[in-house]
Amino acid sequence: MTDYRAEYDDYWSREDRVGESSGDVEIIANHIVNTCGLGSVLDLGSGEGLLVGALLRRGIDAKGLDVSTVVVERCNKRLPGRFQQGSILSLPFTDGAFHTIVSTDCMEHLEKTDVPQALQEIFRVAGRYVFLQLATTQDRDGHWHLTVEGRAWWESKCFEAGFRKHPNYYRLNEYEALNNDSWQIYILLEKIPAEALTDYTLESLDAERGLHMDMTRDTGERSDAHIIRYQWACNYIKPGDRVLDAACGLGYGGYIVRHLTEAASVVGIDGSDYAIDYATKSFSFNSDRAKYQSGMLPEALSQYQDGSFDVVISFETLEHVEKPAELLQEFYRVLTPGGRVIVSVPNDWSDETGTDPNPFHLHVYDWKRLKSELSNHFLLEDAYAQTASQVKLAGQDNVWERRSRSLRQVPLSEDSPVECEWWLMTAMKSPLGSTFPYEERVFANIADSGHPSIRYSAYFENPWLIYAMVNVSYRLKNPQTLATLAEQVLRTMDRKSNDYAAALCVKAYSIFEAHLMEVGAVAEVLAKIDQFTELSSKDLMGVRWKVSLLMIKGKLLQATGQMLEAKEAFIACTKIDIRKFGIHLATKVTEAHYLAGRISLAREQQEEARQYWQKGLLFGQVLLEASLEDVLIKKTAPNRFNNGDGVREYTVAWNNIAKCANGIYLLNLNYDIDYLSLENCHQTEYNNVNEQLIIVRQTLVERTRLLEQTKKEFSELDQDLINTRQLLIERTALLEQTSQDLLERTEDLVNTRQVLIDRTERLEKALKDLEQ
Repeated sequence: MTDYRAEYDDYWSREDRVGESSGDVEIIANHIVNTCGLGSVLDLGSGEGLLVGALLRRGIDAKGLDVSTVVVERCNKRLPGRFQQGSILSLPFTDGAFHTIVSTDCMEHLEKTDVPQALQEIFRVAGRYVFLQLATTQDRDGHWHLTVEGRAWWESKCFEAGFRKHPNYYRLNEYEALNNDSWQIYILLEKIPAEALTDYTLESLDAERGLHMDMTRDTGERSDAHIIRYQWACNYIKPGDRVLDAACGLGYGGYIVRHLTEAASVVGIDGSDYAIDYATKSFSFNSDRAKYQSGMLPEALSQYQDGSFDVVISFETLEHVEKPAELLQEFYRVLTPGGRVIVSVPNDWSDETGTDPNPFHLHVYDWKRLKSELSNHFLLEDAYAQTASQVKLAGQDNVWERRSRSLRQVPLSEDSPVECEWWLMTAMKSPLGSTFPYEERVFANIADSGHPSIRYSAYFENPWLIYAMVNVSYRLKNPQTLATLAEQVLRTMDRKSNDYAAALCVKAYSIFEAHLMEVGAVAEVLAKIDQFTELSSKDLMGVRWKVSLLMIKGKLLQATGQMLEAKEAFIACTKIDIRKFGIHLATKVTEAHYLAGRISLAREQQEEARQYWQKGLLFGQVLLEASLEDVLIKKTAPNRFNNGDGVREYTVAWNNIAKCANGIYLLNLNYDIDYLSLENCHQTEYNNVNEQLIIVRQTLVERTRLLEQTKKEFSELDQDLINTRQLLIERTALLEQTSQDLLERTEDLVNTRQVLIDRTERLEKALKDLEQ
């Protein structure tokens, strides 16, 4: 048995180990806070205490434990009372003493036989979460890592100890990155409730695996694939949404959704009483938002009134029900106008008979069938191709090929765009033609404020258009489908209505953002903008759309080279008094001041540019006169930043004013104007960093794909080498056998020749005797 204390007292006594850390503690500390929150933390194997220090700087009550007295004494001199000597195999703390247990570069230093005991102790002392960073390769000295295993082995041991995957597991571990274990991996865990652990052991789950499995307690590609779908689905869920998880299985998906979104409620329905009991006992945190109930689909939906849900998630369900078209019709009924359905189906899992060999699959789905059935009821939005481990090759009879994990968006083309294992699609119930009463859910916290920006029912003929077509964060994500919806609104709505103006703004921006703008389309939309903006605003929402339409008018004119006309549009935008609507519109007015000045500067009209920018600066007085109530709308229930809050708009307005100030400063210098200096503000600095991050991420994705391709090519070359080597062995053996045969036949020939010689001699002798 290893004496860990003596071993690591010696380790930390070496000069070359003082101050050592196996990773960037600042990055790790951020990961811990972002995934596990602000609760107390115990760092096991805390070493030099650098991670504890990083957590303390972030306001986390963190402590460290290490087996080495030497390093603990050293750490307590820097942070007194924060470190304690002890063994991970027998932790000197009470049950649930810390909200989160962290262990980085520690567990792999244990003998493999000690790992279960260590995990048992971690489970006992953890209040809720565990954050592990583990090495999967041998250390540089080839001595300290006593357990060298991959992700699958470590996950299995953690599940055996009573843990499951944390809801944030795949925010830390990207799906495609799991195709290969790096030299260090993160495993993020959560304790399973005691009742669920007692009633549903891993062994009992394995018995149900054919139809149900809690993927948070399973390892491998298929577990990853099932969970990542729910995380992906969260991109389509708005704050306040009522979500239905139809055929929820063991309930883990609804739990992921509740954790990763601000959904008001998540109802899970499944035909298995076993599954619902498991889900209720395992995933009932925040029970006011969670409900699991038994029922067969579609019959179980009859208890719900029309428009009871805002989102329906139904993964790998359509192929299981007898009449999937009827189920989709029920999904349509229980959704609100503008509500979404999010589905997945296996991609042609048929065998040579044309049927799916899975006895629970009653239908075979492919790209065309799924598109067709969804489009019968809904507006198609997005499609993704997902693979866990294999794909069926197109154009070949039931030939499957090994593939790595992937989840990638694909175009809504007529024919199947790629080979994959599953299709994932989102679609929207049309918001048009509905008389269903509107209820504000996204901004329910400020709905009673009476603020003009939130009075959708009063100002729109069809308020359901707000989140289906208007709000950039939550509307249809597919540009073509969005454009089609906007065109329908333009054709059917009163040209004086805010609905019409909103659709016109959507269309104008879609033209502006197109790579190739058509002159005819630009002229048509500009004419319609002029018609609307020349009207007197009948309400405050009309003021909002007049400002927005003048802004996009200026940008379209600028993009088509009509600079003077663009400047006039921006100037017209600045002349609208936005204060009665709300300070939120100041973003457009201040930007218009800046853009008008920039056009003048480009035309070498410096003094005119100065005048426009000076007016932009003076608009700052309007911002200063705004009350906190004007900015927040409701001080007691403000919105989250960048989620309809006034703070973001107020800040952006000041950013535009800062650019006006930049312009005046640079003009006063009388130097050549540096564009980067002119544009510099918090917003552009953030945008620059964000652009660089996107570039770096894209580079990483491309290099990862290149690495995977190279790995595949090497694998194929290795297989070719193996095949060649085997062929060489076989041919060498054949050559040896042939040589042996040749040798034996040569010997036979020699012997035969000798016999022939002997017989010839005897014959000659006999003939000679006859002659005598």
